[in-house]
Amino acid sequence: MKGNGLVLTSLMKLLFCLVSFSLLASAQDYLLLSDVLKEVSDKPEFINTLVDRFGVLDAEQVTKLRGYIRDKQWKMVDSFPGLTVKELGRSIRLAGKLLPKPKPEHSETIDFTVPPLKDLGYGLAFGDEVDPKLAPLHKDSVELATRLNEPHPEKLLAELQQSGHTVEIRDARYFSNFGDLKYKGRDVLTPFWLDTGIPIPGQKRNLLVPAPHSQHAILVNGPKYQAALCFYFGIDGRAIVRPIDTKDQGWVMGHVAHVYQGAQALEAMRMIGEVIRVYAAIQKANPDLPFGGYYVLGVCNDPGAIVEMKMTGKTTLYPLTLDRKYFAGQGEVTEIVNQLPQDEVSTDKARVIASMPVDDLKQIPIASLRSDLLIVRSAPDVAPRGFSPWLALGFLPILIGGYFIWRSFSAASR
Repeated sequence: MKGNGLVLTSLMKLLFCLVSFSLLASAQDYLLLSDVLKEVSDKPEFINTLVDRFGVLDAEQVTKLRGYIRDKQWKMVDSFPGLTVKELGRSIRLAGKLLPKPKPEHSETIDFTVPPLKDLGYGLAFGDEVDPKLAPLHKDSVELATRLNEPHPEKLLAELQQSGHTVEIRDARYFSNFGDLKYKGRDVLTPFWLDTGIPIPGQKRNLLVPAPHSQHAILVNGPKYQAALCFYFGIDGRAIVRPIDTKDQGWVMGHVAHVYQGAQALEAMRMIGEVIRVYAAIQKANPDLPFGGYYVLGVCNDPGAIVEMKMTGKTTLYPLTLDRKYFAGQGEVTEIVNQLPQDEVSTDKARVIASMPVDDLKQIPIASLRSDLLIVRSAPDVAPRGFSPWLALGFLPILIGGYFIWRSFSAASR
């Protein structure tokens, strides 16, 4: 056994017990993006770099962002881009045509190195930071991540369990952090805001939420390995198991929706392996998909939703974007995909709320978002804004009358 095994075991319990939010106060220690832009908006080179961070947006959205910054419309910047899932899909498809990203290379060797923070000047930096508390796990995590990306990863976990290791898989939710921006050492709030289409009662606006991120954390603890890994589909076009190396910014929060242990952990890992296989097969058959298929094959949440549906019989994740046509003929995965909701078509508030990275909505540090969510949760379900079934019924007599008038004219013309 490793000499520091007990210390690392305690450390892992501390790091990954996300159901406890005693660190909520530190999550509030962030700057708004508008706070930063007020100081550096006159630096065009920085603005160009910032806009590049939103690489999945089309030209129209990029122009909007530049306009908000130019005109100092800071409130709009702090809720940017405020797209519906359908509008986001349109932007990604257009961006994919104009700015195709390099295709992922699905080789046996995957580079899990974390790039260093990039200094932008003016006190600004972006990128991920390696978490020194996770550094002792890095070697084991990389080795197991590589092996778990091979066929039938559940067999490896079964071997680890049989050799005295404990294995736990956690379905965890966060706010997505596409900006990874720091200013003078402080985290900057850079969520990607989505318009859910859900009306806020008493107000002429819809509920906007930061795009949620989800992943399955795979925690291994035992005599040979101490590892922290995660599985999700990234904007890099890879649906793979990865080491957990980096330190999250406080505002992304964290909530564990499901925990799988023992035989359940093996079944969840088997399903993860199936999803990895299917995504690789689809990408091989469709090598020209922009961004490695990101969005049309789903976002980070879609593979997680497949696993959640298998394990619990339903999914509580939002947003889901995958196009079912790509998943035809994939057996078990196809059957599950055909049951998943598609948020370009409709969104229900239960999944939106369940995707928030907190146990209790009152723990959300963004005051305006917290207030909106609490109002929406307590309100009765209503039809999406722009459609009223009562209005449709009101037109029914007109339609019936019009039908008979048409029949009368039709008969007279014979």
